[in-house]
Amino acid sequence: MSNIPDEMLPLDVQALEDDARKHPESEWRQSRFLTAFCQRELCRHPRRGELILDFISRFPRSSAAKSPAVHPDPRAVPEAFKAVEALWLRLRQGHANDSDLAIGHAALVAYDDPARAAEILREVIALLPKNASLWKELGRVAPESLERLSALKTARELGSDQPNLVAWIGRAAVDAGRSDEVYQIGCELMTRANQTRATVCSPVDWEDTGRSAWARIRTALEQSPERQELIHALSEYANDTHWAHTFLGLVAVEKGQLLAAGKHLLSSVAIWAEPRTSAYGPSLLLASKLCEAGMWSDVEQFLISSKDLWDNEILDEWLEEVRGEHTPAFDDA
Repeated sequence: MSNIPDEMLPLDVQALEDDARKHPESEWRQSRFLTAFCQRELCRHPRRGELILDFISRFPRSSAAKSPAVHPDPRAVPEAFKAVEALWLRLRQGHANDSDLAIGHAALVAYDDPARAAEILREVIALLPKNASLWKELGRVAPESLERLSALKTARELGSDQPNLVAWIGRAAVDAGRSDEVYQIGCELMTRANQTRATVCSPVDWEDTGRSAWARIRTALEQSPERQELIHALSEYANDTHWAHTFLGLVAVEKGQLLAAGKHLLSSVAIWAEPRTSAYGPSLLLASKLCEAGMWSDVEQFLISSKDLWDNEILDEWLEEVRGEHTPAFDDA
């Protein structure tokens, strides 16, 4: 843990640091403290680079060591980025077939140089061709959409348990222009969501939406012995529903069925605010396509509904643009 004096941290971050200091061997406490530096006002904090190096040195095979929390921006803080990559290279020396270390290294360089990240992974895949995690990561970072699609499908065939994998395959199929596969994935996710409704007992009405619905779900299940399994199932239901309608709506747009596509758009956000949606927001793929088609009213309602899922002020900016019949820069979100 760094002892370098610097500007005062916010009180909540100081509390996280105090907790991390009391439990130096606790990976999740160190990760939680480090993740606090992903906030916009702290991402260039002078201590962040040292904290990243300390964390990766001690927990190089952890999931957090592959996350954005340990990825300094190579353009904003190039020296910090070089130091972190140098550490990964040292860790990987003599461990050419260590998939966790390769994935951590590739994840670091992927944002700025996806082609190099993909090459790092391909080299290890040549040694470990049956490793689902390597194929899954290649499917996330490869520059070419067809390679991403093929890699993700291979990861699935090899038994990857990544909960977002089916949606990622659908997203890669969209990028690759494979409408038939987009449709198949949309139908699969819709079937999975319907199966959840038929087999899981939800503590709130299935039509309830937004942050309040998710809060009530968590409260209702607080004392349930099956809490973890039910929370997971209900989170997957919302995510499956969102992506099913997104993919089926994109296929409808391609067929010129704009009214159906608009209904899919609105249905995609008629969900409760499970953690992924509340953290990263809904997919904007279908909204962007419907802006191009002039379906302004549907997109406006989509953005209004999204405000109950995702607390981000950019939604107000997009709403103003859509009401003026201008397509927002959704890709910059």
